[in-house]
Amino acid sequence: MSGTITHVNDHADVAAAQPGVARPRLDRTVLLGNVIAGAVWLAVPALSGSWILALVAMAYVVPASVFQAVIYGRESLSVRQELLAWVAPWLAGVAICTWLVSGSGGEGSTLLSLWFGLVLGTVGYLAWQFLALAVRQFLTWRAGAAPDRSCP
Repeated sequence: MSGTITHVNDHADVAAAQPGVARPRLDRTVLLGNVIAGAVWLAVPALSGSWILALVAMAYVVPASVFQAVIYGRESLSVRQELLAWVAPWLAGVAICTWLVSGSGGEGSTLLSLWFGLVLGTVGYLAWQFLALAVRQFLTWRAGAAPDRSCP
């Protein structure tokens, strides 16, 4: 046994070996739509020289995209899960924007920082999700499947 590795377990082996433990399934279209839309919006601060803002936003976009892809990768969603898929990333965006606004300028009011964070976070989240929706519709169209137009 010296000098050789006989077997290395990775997370996939462990999950496959344990009955009843399923790996989370990602919705590829949601993940790609969110990441592509996020990259398009992140190009604006990156090209204007605000690399720090682009990096902070990237640290938000990637986990939020994976979070939504995991939620929408489920076979069926309850109303509570659907609400969580939208509210949690929005609140995280508001919190990040509030933190950025409060740290960017002097002796401002906490309430004013919260208001600007709420406005900027909401507008940024909606812009990101509207573009992600367009990308998801395009990806669905390119795949040859009819887009889902049903309302829950």
